Amino acid sequence: MSKIVGVFFGIDDGKGVICEIIEDKISLKTSWERWKIKVFDES
Repeated sequence: MSKIVGVFFGIDDGKGVICEIIEDKISLKTSWERWKIKVFDES
């Protein structure tokens, strides 16, 4: 079962969006799909 590991803020600077990784309490710039609401860890 997948778990949510991050939620996109929806901020796009043209290179990606900012994503807050909930478990680690950090923010990082991602290159994942624009405007995607949730990030799943499939492992």
